[in-house]
Amino acid sequence: MFGFLTPIALSGLALLSVPILLHIFKPRKVRQTPFSSLRWLRASQHRMSRRIKWHQVLLLMLRASLVVLLVLALAKPIISFGDAAGTRSMRFVVLDISRSMDYQPRRGPRPLDAGKQVAEQLVRQVNAGDRTTVILAGRRPQLLGPLVGDANAYLTPMQAAKAEPGDSDLGGALRMIQPLVATEAEPDSHVDLYIVTDNHVRNWSQADITRFVSRTDLPVRVHVVDVGAETVENAWIADARLAETAQPARREVRVRISPDTSWENGTSPVERTVRLSGLDGIAEQKAKVLIVPGRFANVAFELPVDYDLAGQVARLALEPGDALAGDDVHHLNLDKAGATRVLLIAPTPTAVPELRPDYHLVKALEALGDASPGTLAVTRVDPHEILAEPIAASDVIILAEVPRLPDSTRQAIEQRVAAGGSAIIFVGPSIDEAHYNAKMHDPLRPTTCLLPVPLGDRSAAGARIAQVRWRHPIFAALSDPVHSDLGQVRFERYFRMAWPEAATDTVLAAAGDTVPAIIERRLGDGRVLVMNMTPNDAWTDLPRRPSYIVMLDRMVTYLTGGTARNTFALGEVVRITLPEDATDAPVTVRTPAGTALNVASMPAGTRRIVQIEGLTEPGVYDVRYAGSGGTGRFPIVVQAGGGESVMVPADVQTLGAWWEPANFNVIRPDARTGRVELKVERMLLEPWLIVAACAVLLAEMFFVHWLCPKMNPAVVSASIVARQGFLKNDAAGREAGT
Repeated sequence: MFGFLTPIALSGLALLSVPILLHIFKPRKVRQTPFSSLRWLRASQHRMSRRIKWHQVLLLMLRASLVVLLVLALAKPIISFGDAAGTRSMRFVVLDISRSMDYQPRRGPRPLDAGKQVAEQLVRQVNAGDRTTVILAGRRPQLLGPLVGDANAYLTPMQAAKAEPGDSDLGGALRMIQPLVATEAEPDSHVDLYIVTDNHVRNWSQADITRFVSRTDLPVRVHVVDVGAETVENAWIADARLAETAQPARREVRVRISPDTSWENGTSPVERTVRLSGLDGIAEQKAKVLIVPGRFANVAFELPVDYDLAGQVARLALEPGDALAGDDVHHLNLDKAGATRVLLIAPTPTAVPELRPDYHLVKALEALGDASPGTLAVTRVDPHEILAEPIAASDVIILAEVPRLPDSTRQAIEQRVAAGGSAIIFVGPSIDEAHYNAKMHDPLRPTTCLLPVPLGDRSAAGARIAQVRWRHPIFAALSDPVHSDLGQVRFERYFRMAWPEAATDTVLAAAGDTVPAIIERRLGDGRVLVMNMTPNDAWTDLPRRPSYIVMLDRMVTYLTGGTARNTFALGEVVRITLPEDATDAPVTVRTPAGTALNVASMPAGTRRIVQIEGLTEPGVYDVRYAGSGGTGRFPIVVQAGGGESVMVPADVQTLGAWWEPANFNVIRPDARTGRVELKVERMLLEPWLIVAACAVLLAEMFFVHWLCPKMNPAVVSASIVARQGFLKNDAAGREAGT
């Protein structure tokens, strides 16, 4: 198959008119030279004229050939043969630029450096008829340009890309590719995805893969180029919280350090230091910690009981820094710290605790409270006894298979969530589906109610948990298939629910392939988690698994961030609720680097809020506002996130099953050269055309000098003078022998 990488360059063939016009309209000026007498000179002008004609034609052809060769070289013609002949490919080179790609192994380059080398090779090695583009997959995927035959222009911005500090998702790149495939597909073409990544579990989302494959009509070939380090040794600060106890009166900051579970079993424990700093009036504190592969390590720093926490943010650092230094610093916002207040709303159908629907949930919350005393305050109430006051004072509200809710209670929960609280809704066999579909999911306001989608029929068909978003903060610590059993959870029953379509709703896990199991909804400043399962083991075996307590802990920690603690994840939309005395004057937000951002506040009920997008720097931000009593200030924290720290390799067979029926393979670059072996059956004609153009240029210069009478007059006159002389008498004398 023959084609051009840059066919637009063929428009340069219009330059062929330049040498033609020069030869046609070349000015012919005759210079008159005075001479005494010309009648005795032999006429030789006819012979010169004939010679100039074919000389000019030859020069015209050489000059036109030079222009054609140069234009064709710029168009970069290419010939494909073998299996590549007659096929057209839409090639998408996706380069992962997440934080884990910045990992520095003991030997060899960083995954990001190796990935750039491989991506450059993929961009350069194309076949005739192929079109290529490059996507940088960070927090938000970035398309470097449209599909083109020659994508070398994308190499400069690709080489300049740096690893981003926050968590990223390759599923975002797939969502970007989908419309490009639908709008720019050509007949008899196919899609080639080259995904250059360190290939960790948290990179992938089964839901995004399934959606991409099911909605793409063209044949898809997926090539995952794994540039990740073979062994990983990384530890990070997974969590930090403030614990307060009344008897004895005590206050301390508790830090949990997590080692990457992909460490080899033979790796010896490593001693590190945790440093607490950044608190006014309190000296820095240090604590030694022994990090053992596969085990969490805990450190506690004691604070004075009467210490004023207003405006204070503790900086926790793990020293010395390791191969992935971006997760060795954690900020704990103490300005709004304290015990997490959980309100558990559950019916009491029997006096036997073991038979209540919330039995497993209560035991899990008790285990979390015992593990970290002073960090969790749980209050259990009956649905008919609940009042608005405890709802407004709660951080997390859990509905454990509540049959019905009074309208006043439901409205109070919605208001608390919209103001920055959170809710977890468990369903089950005892709930009233009609009440949930009419009240909890209000068809008149589908985006501002608690339930994202209505409940369908009850299914008795078993299903396994699937399409888990492992990169999500709730599941990041549970993504290891060896040390976590979350991927083995089975559902015996569930409600058939449609997939939510609102932008504020996200399916975090599914029962099977089509039914949502866990849905996250953004409601105002808060979040709602809808669990399509019972809080006990009646419909699922999750409460009997060890991962249940860990997942519940991550759910509570995740939900109590945001407005509740003024702690946000990097890349998400930051919504800040200002104090009641705040005016409508502009709010100044100073970044960790000291840059001042002026943002406008908006009314939200009786309070004012500030919404900020695009915060790309982790750390402590200082918020200053104008109040009725003067200028006020408070800190907010933007964390880098911990999803990129869990560098557990993805299982190749599982990935292949997710990508079916697409053609799927995993490629490892050569350990010595860093290159990948690609089956490229092609020949670039550009070098040969440049050589031919140089040869034509040399020939044109030679013939101009040799044939042109003005450049080399001896060529024209030497033979006539030698044979006949200048005068007629000279020629007659030679014929007579005189």
